[in-house]
Amino acid sequence: MRRLGLTLILAFLLASAALAGDARLDGWQRDSPYNKHFNPKTVQTVRGTVVALERDLRPLPGMASGFGVMIQTGDQEELNLHIGPTWFTQNYRDDWKVQPGDEVEVRGSLVEVGGKKAMMVVWGRKGDHVMTVRNHEGAPVWDIKIEGF
Repeated sequence: MRRLGLTLILAFLLASAALAGDARLDGWQRDSPYNKHFNPKTVQTVRGTVVALERDLRPLPGMASGFGVMIQTGDQEELNLHIGPTWFTQNYRDDWKVQPGDEVEVRGSLVEVGGKKAMMVVWGRKGDHVMTVRNHEGAPVWDIKIEGF
């Protein structure tokens, strides 16, 4: 039974690497200039209403497309949420169907990227569903290194 578990873990890791392909060099990876904006000291939780979806988010020049969400918080501030690269988030589109008008709660690092205020999301919640996309130090799950999770 133990061999089966180890085999399944190895198969998962190999499949993840194969799916990512060259995507690990798309500007969204752990050691990218973009990810260096993440600051654990600015991590906070906010609630708001989804006002727009961005399926071609490119926080810095040269980055591959990503998925973002604009929310309006309770104090009427608009906040741009950076969720992750498109190749990763499209696999979860059915799990967390976010649409304008949805109420969400998110936790992430408030940053300024390319001169714009944003939140690099750690996790998001819609209803009972929670989606984690980073650990609390900012390491993204799509660039997983087992020790961080």
